Amino acid sequence: MITVTRTDSLETGYDATATSPSSREFRVHRLPNDLWFTTVARRHPARPRRCAAGFALVSTLVLLALPSCQTPSPPQSDTILTGEISTAPMVRVRIVPTTPQVNLFSQRDIVVTPGTKTSPRRILRPPITVRPMKTGIVVTGADRRGQRWSGRSVRLAPLDKAPIRCRGIAYEGVMVAHHRDQPARPVLDVVNHLSIEAYLPGVLDRELYRNWHPNTFRVQAIAARSYAMHTMHRHRSRHYDVEASTADQAYGGISSNSNANDAVAATHGQVLTYQDHVLPAYYSSCCGGVGQDAASAFPTGLDILPLRGRRHGGWCRQSPYFRWGPLTRNKLLFEQRLRAWGQARQHPLRALSRIASIRVTQRNEVGRATGVAIHDETGQTFSLRAESMRLAANHEPNGLPPIDRKQRLPSAQMRATVTRNTVRFHDGRGFGHGVGMCQYGSQAQALAGHEPNAILHFYYPGATIDQLY
Repeated sequence: MITVTRTDSLETGYDATATSPSSREFRVHRLPNDLWFTTVARRHPARPRRCAAGFALVSTLVLLALPSCQTPSPPQSDTILTGEISTAPMVRVRIVPTTPQVNLFSQRDIVVTPGTKTSPRRILRPPITVRPMKTGIVVTGADRRGQRWSGRSVRLAPLDKAPIRCRGIAYEGVMVAHHRDQPARPVLDVVNHLSIEAYLPGVLDRELYRNWHPNTFRVQAIAARSYAMHTMHRHRSRHYDVEASTADQAYGGISSNSNANDAVAATHGQVLTYQDHVLPAYYSSCCGGVGQDAASAFPTGLDILPLRGRRHGGWCRQSPYFRWGPLTRNKLLFEQRLRAWGQARQHPLRALSRIASIRVTQRNEVGRATGVAIHDETGQTFSLRAESMRLAANHEPNGLPPIDRKQRLPSAQMRATVTRNTVRFHDGRGFGHGVGMCQYGSQAQALAGHEPNAILHFYYPGATIDQLY
């Protein structure tokens, strides 16, 4: 439950992990694609910075649940034995999606290895330019002589493991450029391959304010590691595991933030588990005091105890989005965004006419909106998840102006009033999907003296913290 280089919000990590010091079986469940964040938990969010919560902290999306009359259903998935994971795995992070060209820099020469076994590797002096062609990829070094490979990918690794820079950001590990065909012209996906433990500091540095409490960073490290581990298993068949944006977890490359680096080192290999499965540890910036159910927020969300909504109280009241509104949007542009979102996902909303009203039709056990109905002037009614409406409202298709940060719909926990020319949102609460951990709430609990284990158990009841490697 986005490319972000530095966000002013928190909301991502939509989704976490398992292991035991004993030899018991370790399982990781695989989920189908969520709407906008992957699990390991998006997601589903980013860092709370200045204006408060955002969509990058989370990644995006954690839900906490109290015991209820429902019987928790165990995750259904493939399994991984603990003996199969003895060291920190490598993670593949898509840092630049669908680009016509990318420029890479390093202090050392770069070894370029094609994806085909028959093509020889080359050592080129930076800067390096990588461009897709109809039948392959062209890589050009400082001598401006391009080397063309016919494969679908090339690997670029600086000598002596030197950092490699892309779009002004320094990264550890190597880059792999993947060729992708598109109707207009071919494009590249640029994917950073590195150890998960080297990846996580760059996540924490974007997901949290640099001066937040060390225990908040430790909590975030465990949730983010869990989210990434789960997502890696879930998406192992594609050429990347997670996005570097709030679609999964915000990631900013090599981190100089001592809080982030220390938290990852202190929690090395620790993940959240539930019934011997990696937990999709969703988290978001601010829940507004009321949590969301993963099963209600996401099409493939699990209906299990740690991911059910519950009342969280006022722990996140310091967020500017604990209570928000009114927020007024141009009705015509709002309708166009909803139709474009529906078209992109083959959702009935693509047939929306002029909006007549928007109302909440379903709520979870603690009162958070889970379902919304949009009525138009032709008499049609479009029912969708409340979280889907938030995503549709913030959709930015080609041809429409970008949405100003202050005009983005922070959460689906709100009321809407439709007039002739505007859609007005008021009585809003929270920032993000509200599933799992609330980042502002975690910070408040850390300041109150709560230890990381206690904070995680508060937001993911029934889950355990295990040492995976």
